[in-house]
Amino acid sequence: MHCTKGWDKGGVRADAPARTMRSERKNMKKANRDERIRNELFPGSENSIFNTKNRGFVPTPIEWRLLLRFLTPPQCRVLLYLQLRTGKEGICFPTVEEIAHDLGVSAAKNVRPHLKALEEKGFIRSGRKGGRTYYLMHDPSVAITRLVKRKEMSAEYLRDVNDLRENLGREPIAEEGD
Repeated sequence: MHCTKGWDKGGVRADAPARTMRSERKNMKKANRDERIRNELFPGSENSIFNTKNRGFVPTPIEWRLLLRFLTPPQCRVLLYLQLRTGKEGICFPTVEEIAHDLGVSAAKNVRPHLKALEEKGFIRSGRKGGRTYYLMHDPSVAITRLVKRKEMSAEYLRDVNDLRENLGREPIAEEGD
């Protein structure tokens, strides 16, 4: 007995179009939650957002969002500026005059106190070589540790920071004296 169930007269499976569509849907990249929300709320916006897969993208540590409260607005501006200038080795070397000009600050002397504060709080480190100042962008853990040691960050807030670090797969920062 010859079985012909599922086949049409031309020898093609009767459910071929349906199977093809299912496999195409399966192979299509499923939009993640944020992409689905963006497409629903902002249709056609894919051409107006910055594509992080292209050049010109600088990663910023997620932990900074919990550290911004320890910075003044001008310090935040300077830190962001330095981060945007930093290369993959973690350093940048704009002059204080460049920083002042690019941030629209009237004079370089108005930038120096913010650089000093960022260094004291552990966000950056500076060093001089050949008449030029270089800035090293620290991992957020350096600033967190410094803020804890200076007793600027409470133990309760450190727990919130460490919860975020745990979610990111990072080591927790010890409380002073641990």
